[in-house]
Amino acid sequence: MRPANSYDYIIAGAGAAGLSLLWHILEHEELKEKNILLTDRSFQWEREKTWCFWNKTLIPEKKWIQKSWQSIEVRDGTQAFVNNEDHHYHCISSRSFRKNILERAHKAETVTILKTDIEGFEDLGNKAKILTDKGDYTASHIFQSIHVKPVSSHNDSQVLQHFRGFFIESRKTVFNPEMITLMDFDADSGTGLCTAFFYVLPYSKNRALCEYTLFSDELLLAETYDGALHRYLNSRYGLSEKDYKVDEIEQGVIPMDDTPLVGKLNNRTLNIGAVGGATKPTTGYTFTRIQQHSRHIVQAMAENRLPEPFPRSKYRFRLYDHLLIQILKNDPLAGPGIFKQLFKKNKIKDVLLFLDEESSMADEAKIFASLPWSPFLKALGKSGFGWRVP
Repeated sequence: MRPANSYDYIIAGAGAAGLSLLWHILEHEELKEKNILLTDRSFQWEREKTWCFWNKTLIPEKKWIQKSWQSIEVRDGTQAFVNNEDHHYHCISSRSFRKNILERAHKAETVTILKTDIEGFEDLGNKAKILTDKGDYTASHIFQSIHVKPVSSHNDSQVLQHFRGFFIESRKTVFNPEMITLMDFDADSGTGLCTAFFYVLPYSKNRALCEYTLFSDELLLAETYDGALHRYLNSRYGLSEKDYKVDEIEQGVIPMDDTPLVGKLNNRTLNIGAVGGATKPTTGYTFTRIQQHSRHIVQAMAENRLPEPFPRSKYRFRLYDHLLIQILKNDPLAGPGIFKQLFKKNKIKDVLLFLDEESSMADEAKIFASLPWSPFLKALGKSGFGWRVP
């Protein structure tokens, strides 16, 4: 009989990482009978999110996909670079994702859901303990996504990717529901101080998510983002503010930071999700990397092995990330030219393989040959020709 306050697994944090791992455990034939404690301060999110990705093979439930697009474009005002290859772009709504998994958790007899403040973690040798304001609980494995612990705080290579977007319903049919605008460096997007662009996900001919995204150290006032969005919708689509209604607002901040993160708090407490290093520093994309890590975790536990932290990228990819972050931070006006050349002179499949860190060195040499060299040489010098890469 299981002792009181003792579980096989504890998942601390009910965000994308915690809920994904829970789903993978419940789906695994050898683990689905394990007793699980899912705990967090709240199971309601202050703001819902849209998670996007291009590799749907890592998504365990295809029904989670809310919308897919056949084509991707990158724009420079009126000029567009369009890729119509067999690489679709997909998105998942955090609202439906969270609702689906929490409903399953409530129905599962093996899952206990506890709303509580989490105060800390302790190492008990072959077990770990979580301390909460509603008592202490032990498990053979704890997976946590709430406590961030960097290896070092001396890395100055960080810039914020911040955005605010409108889900709009338009009276006019102005959107192409088969194509997303990944980046539009419209004349109104730049502030003169940082790299900025617009991002458009059309769900139908008259409904879309339009976001204003910037790479900088300072956030803007809400009315500054909103003003830029209204002007963009007018200049590109001919929509005045009377032509559409804003149903919902999406806003977020993603630190573009290549500071290494600690993979474990102790031998039995593994860090997952963004706090475990799953976020790609230069893109902010995390969702598919979470699914990949969840698969590795459940496979390890099914084989009675200790699950490993999210693997560090190879050195060359860490160098690439470091250089781009340095450019966006210290030479921000070079950013648009780099992104435009990246998509103009390379096939989308090559770019996506590169962003997924699955490209070969020959592929990467070809990509870098298509980009302006000067910003990278400056960043390379500032990085001590690579030796300062975390």
